[in-house]
Amino acid sequence: MFCSRLMGLLVAVAVLWAGPAWPADVPAGDLLRLLDLADTQYAKIQDYTSTMVSRERVGEVLRPQERVLLKFQRPFKVYMRWLDGPSKGREGLFVSGAHDNKFLISEPRVFQPRFPAAPDPTDRRLI
Repeated sequence: MFCSRLMGLLVAVAVLWAGPAWPADVPAGDLLRLLDLADTQYAKIQDYTSTMVSRERVGEVLRPQERVLLKFQRPFKVYMRWLDGPSKGREGLFVSGAHDNKFLISEPRVFQPRFPAAPDPTDRRLI
């Protein structure tokens, strides 16, 4: 339930961020009603696929841009495949309640390319 609400909030924030700027003189209640509407609409979505472009700053270092295929499916399954960038070929899978709630990773650069690692989702190496 928490993951569903969190994803709904993230989608709502993304929609608001990409859309026109929210006027400063609009009451906060209107924004909360809009977030509730976005959450209601998001509840109707069972799965989606997107391509995410990211560029991280780690400390003072701006890392190269990466392009990641992201697939989401309810109740809470996430598959990721890095298409471009330093991690190209990496795959990740998280299924809520499976694999001790760990994010499985397959690295193409190791001796056994399909060997999955299973770090905790909060592991700093995943950030």
